[in-house]
Amino acid sequence: MPRVVYQDITRAVIHGEMKGFAKIIAERASGQILGAAIVGVQAGERIGESVVAMVRQVSSWRVGDTQPPYPTLSELIRWTAD
Repeated sequence: MPRVVYQDITRAVIHGEMKGFAKIIAERASGQILGAAIVGVQAGERIGESVVAMVRQVSSWRVGDTQPPYPTLSELIRWTAD
């Protein structure tokens, strides 16, 4: 399961909010996202990106190919999906 910690995300470091992580559970063969978890600052806002990907059946690989604004906490989902 891919897992990214907040301390690896530039925006979290800038704001001193480095406690937390995100993970995505995806089917290995298809990349279909089966679930996601985020623990940390703005988790409620960030989880929506994963929910939309799940509902629209966007693979974790496609989510990982996105380029979010930099530096933002949106990078958390991109790096976790990558």
